[in-house]
Amino acid sequence: MTAALSIARRDLVRWFTNPTGYVFIMVFIGLCTATQVLPPRFFLDNFANLGPLNVYFPYILLFFAPAVAMGTWADERRHGTDELLLTLPVPDGALVAGKFLAALGIYGVALFFSLTLVAVLAFLGRPDIGLMFGTWLGYGLLGAALIAIAMVGSLLVESVTVGFILGALFCAVPVFLGDAAGLVGEALASLGVRGAFRDFTTGVGSLQAAAYFAGLAAVGLAVNLALLQRRRLREGQWHLPVRVACLALSAVSLVILCDRSGLRVDLTAERLHSLSSQTREAIRAIPAGKPVFIQAYVSPEVPQDYVETRENLLSLLRDLDALGGGRVNIRVTETTKATEAAREADDRFRIKPLRLSDREGSRGGRMDVFLGAAVTCGLDEVVVPFFYRGLSPEYELTRSIRVVSKAKRAKVGILSTDAKWFGGFEFTTMQPSQPWAIVEELKKQYEVVQVAPDAAITESMDVLIAPMPSSLTQPQLDNLFFYARQGKPVLLLDDPLPIVNPSIGANEMKGGRRGMMGGSPPEMKGNAREFYRALGLSWEPTDVVWDTYNPHPTLGEFPEEVVFVGRGNGAAEPFNLKSPVSSKLQELVFLFSGCIHSGNVKGIEVTPLL
Repeated sequence: MTAALSIARRDLVRWFTNPTGYVFIMVFIGLCTATQVLPPRFFLDNFANLGPLNVYFPYILLFFAPAVAMGTWADERRHGTDELLLTLPVPDGALVAGKFLAALGIYGVALFFSLTLVAVLAFLGRPDIGLMFGTWLGYGLLGAALIAIAMVGSLLVESVTVGFILGALFCAVPVFLGDAAGLVGEALASLGVRGAFRDFTTGVGSLQAAAYFAGLAAVGLAVNLALLQRRRLREGQWHLPVRVACLALSAVSLVILCDRSGLRVDLTAERLHSLSSQTREAIRAIPAGKPVFIQAYVSPEVPQDYVETRENLLSLLRDLDALGGGRVNIRVTETTKATEAAREADDRFRIKPLRLSDREGSRGGRMDVFLGAAVTCGLDEVVVPFFYRGLSPEYELTRSIRVVSKAKRAKVGILSTDAKWFGGFEFTTMQPSQPWAIVEELKKQYEVVQVAPDAAITESMDVLIAPMPSSLTQPQLDNLFFYARQGKPVLLLDDPLPIVNPSIGANEMKGGRRGMMGGSPPEMKGNAREFYRALGLSWEPTDVVWDTYNPHPTLGEFPEEVVFVGRGNGAAEPFNLKSPVSSKLQELVFLFSGCIHSGNVKGIEVTPLL
């Protein structure tokens, strides 16, 4: 190691005493800066990350890595010092290691000065420090692997220029291989650098990606060592290529084993790649021999409002692919309108583009966006036609995986009230109403049953949802009360002023005002105040909450009865951090909401969530 460090120190001093070395570093930093800030995508996406640079960084290294490595061996030949170097009492491995460390040191200096991009991002926004660390770690590993390969070109020739050209050609193989899946197939494309590099630049520390770069660098250095030893041997050279081939096969095998281990570390500060325990449980519950297939159709360009949704979806699919192993198979197809992929999405899964406004983009007007996925397992199929902004892609896909893999589903009961979640006849409009969208959503994941409140509730359920129980009659309220007092899970959803239908509110008569218009007298609603008081809650339906706190200046015209709950109003912590329901909340808005207090009933514990 002492000899290797001495050779590395010698080459580093020679590089930095030459003005050409500084020029190369300045060109590298200039290219990185230009590819980051010049594309319109950087400002349109409005993300404090290095997304534009990550796309082009392997192509930048395609020229910079050979530029750093082109003189490692060719300069020795050109100056006639190669024979002196080879006659030193130093193992060939030390010579290769010293040359590699010197080139790696030059590249490290260039990467250090490129950190000015992080300072620019910090000035413009708030970059994720963990993501930046993962990105630069990926830059370093990719550069080390390509430099080891580019050194082979310098060892083959005497001319520095020819060494640069050969090094660029050798590096082009792994760089372009990952971008040519359509030409070479998925298996060969997986040997390219793009997949492993993408893991680090999205904030994932993947064992498979680290093993890939280490293996690529090891193969490159082994070729350097074999070519160097070939110059010493006059016969018996047949074993050198065999040894390199065995090392390459071992590296590929190691990468496959690391990939099957699924070991990935979320480096981001926001834990963007940490899948929930429910998702992990759903994947583990997939039966052996019945893999789940996820086919996603995603547009390459989306409006600014959907950039984050698209990135979160693609990142989630990569995480599911890594975690699922053989249980989950992912295929992502870039899809635009009037293409073969668009026809496939429509014909097979009825996934159609959604026309969205693109006011912020350079295109102007509206654009057709594909952002859907189909989850299949055998003959079972669940289609998510579009991942709308604000909805969790992880929730949608996890729910779909549970359904198609026939995992045991919880049973949810919905109490029949005047809210009419299952639809019915509306006397106010004299027309039938459709089931609420929430019922259809619940059916995608749970076994949903309708529960009548007219008799004692005896059906076994995992949870009973009671929308607007204040609209029930007194006997119906009593049946609900006795069910809840048995300690069974009940979700009560009430509203003092339901804008969608004010007649079902606690302050209105049963059936609205139709009794005043010559119809039959309406039934009397039950005593909702006493019902809640017996359950340990104090609720006055006539009270409406208001507050002057409004963190959104663009919504300043909202009345004070639109209440924003957040940490910016200077009050105490607004959310219950001990409950998983509310611990991750950042802000809530309530439209003409009511207020609930603890009823101080012995034996009943009331836990406020906010």
